[in-house]
Amino acid sequence: MPPSLDCVRSLAALQQADLRDLAAAVLWLGFAHRLDRPGRPTMNLVELQTTIARQVPELRIRLLRNPPAAAEAREILYEAVQVLEHNRLILWRWAGEDLTSELITLTRRGRAALESEEPEHYIR
Repeated sequence: MPPSLDCVRSLAALQQADLRDLAAAVLWLGFAHRLDRPGRPTMNLVELQTTIARQVPELRIRLLRNPPAAAEAREILYEAVQVLEHNRLILWRWAGEDLTSELITLTRRGRAALESEEPEHYIR
């Protein structure tokens, strides 16, 4: 059973979400559909935000059209990604020729969390 995705159903829910619950939802939305691909699932931060925004109409408008109001939603998602990195569920690194692209790679621990279908138990 996937983690509760209620915390990403609206901007208000995102703002009020417990950071651990949000991190579990971000991990699930970002990587669960990539587990069957060969190698280590990797995406950039913008791709992760876009994947999450597709799930939430209110966020889709804010994140994809990039109005100033999107800054708060991006910051909250950024914090959730930091929680995932702190718990060693993802690796977060800079890439590209000019090191301006943020790549996020699922770790073995992150894969185990998703395969358990209870990633919230891997987050402190």
